[in-house]
Amino acid sequence: ELERPDLNVAINISPSQLSQQDFGTWLLAQLSLQRIRPETVTIEITESAVVETSPELTDNLEALRRAGVKLALDDFGTGFSSLRLLMWLKPDELKIDKSFVVAASRDPVALKIVQLLQALTAQMQLLLVAEGVEDEALLLLLRQAGVQRFQGYLFARPLSRPALVAQSRANAPHSSGAPA
Repeated sequence: ELERPDLNVAINISPSQLSQQDFGTWLLAQLSLQRIRPETVTIEITESAVVETSPELTDNLEALRRAGVKLALDDFGTGFSSLRLLMWLKPDELKIDKSFVVAASRDPVALKIVQLLQALTAQMQLLLVAEGVEDEALLLLLRQAGVQRFQGYLFARPLSRPALVAQSRANAPHSSGAPA
């Protein structure tokens, strides 16, 4: 169990999981067992996960959203990117695919796309996350483009559940022993 109730967790969800009947209910039960509050969880789904809708997919997304789970549209720009998808999903986050992020450092058109996505997400009150940030120069360029959230090896590598639990315990705020 995580020792940090303030820790936000992102979970990648596959298209097949999202299409399973009652997957949302199952995931919420798993979070409860681990004492993870739904409002601290963001599920990350790719555009391809929602290209073809089904009643199960819709039900799962609705159950998770009602419980407070946030939704991130991952790898944006690599699949069937459409404004209609943004209208239907109403994600909390938009994650720019690494290919655009890395290209922004050498291609003015890619940089313009990043800037446009930043403006779009600001207007829609979404969080924009740049994936694949691996060096300080790219971080600086993206900050100058208005991006405020980043993900990549510059900050951390992906963690397994046991590694996340171990790290959260190591970084848990120390208490005076008084009950919380």
